[in-house]
Amino acid sequence: MCNHAESKTIRTRCFAGPVSRDENRAAHGNVTNTDECVRCGARREQNINGHHVETGPWGPSLAERQAAHRAAVRAIPAAPTPLTLRSGERAVTASVDAEGYIVLEPSWDAGLSRDDERGVLAALPRSWVSAAQARRRGVVAAAEAQP
Repeated sequence: MCNHAESKTIRTRCFAGPVSRDENRAAHGNVTNTDECVRCGARREQNINGHHVETGPWGPSLAERQAAHRAAVRAIPAAPTPLTLRSGERAVTASVDAEGYIVLEPSWDAGLSRDDERGVLAALPRSWVSAAQARRRGVVAAAEAQP
């Protein structure tokens, strides 16, 4: 187990809110530093305002953050199979991209009006939309778990 004896500041930004349950309000208002342990890669935040300091707890190590990210990526549900909807002579294909967004081809800038686009989205089966939403939630969760 690491004792976090040596750390370095990896980011300094404007004050971003309390970082500890034991708030030191005098430390609020200037900067929030993100410190990283040189040995294990764990991170913590510190608010500094003059000589007042509020130190937050150490978070997970770099290896733990990477494992959490890999698990989040593995948990991303598969995208639903693209669907082609037809209205008269017009065909619109709905698919889900790598970021989990629903994509319509042709898109509104290629001749599909906004009203047509809304109609296509409303006509998609609820189960397909639910699968697309689950994929987007998985992609967002994996991005938030980024080490």
